[in-house]
Amino acid sequence: YMGVYEHTAHMDRVRFTEYIPQILGLNEADADALSSDHHRFRAFIETIRQHPIPDEPNIFRIPGEIEKYVRLEEITEEDAFFGVCIDETEDILKRQKIEVERDYDLLTGLYNRRGLDRQMSILFQHPEKLGLGALIMIDADGLKQINDTYGHENGDLYLIKISEVIDKFGLRSNLSARQGGDEFVLLLYDYDSEDELQN
Repeated sequence: YMGVYEHTAHMDRVRFTEYIPQILGLNEADADALSSDHHRFRAFIETIRQHPIPDEPNIFRIPGEIEKYVRLEEITEEDAFFGVCIDETEDILKRQKIEVERDYDLLTGLYNRRGLDRQMSILFQHPEKLGLGALIMIDADGLKQINDTYGHENGDLYLIKISEVIDKFGLRSNLSARQGGDEFVLLLYDYDSEDELQN
């Protein structure tokens, strides 16, 4: 959906097309209130602009319980405002789903190998922020025996419980991933001293 709005500093009302309330998640009363006062409308638009989506130019998350995303393009000429709103919710949610499937292990919720590589690349672009760190390889013993004795559902539960411990481990920052099977990786970083890290 696409909607258009316009107003000037000299008129109280805001004119907008029929899809604007739907795109912006407004009920009828809110739409009437915002259309009757351009100051309130401007404040509402500025509230939306405070929630930009990283790496998505001019796309913002509309605050609220329901996930809603909008592209806002606005032209200002002297005291006149002309804006275009496009509902980007479906596209953003699809991309987020693809990113989750690409970067996260679906069983444990930790990063997978690809997600870990991506996050480490981002971290290592600013090594001065890493402080002291340690990379720990973890192998969860006994998975085959649990699967054979108690079934794969309990084997999955075993891996989930281990991942919860690994994910919360450390006094400072960490990055945790399931490499596959029963192999995990934990990167601890942002420590001030080797003693603190060793402890």
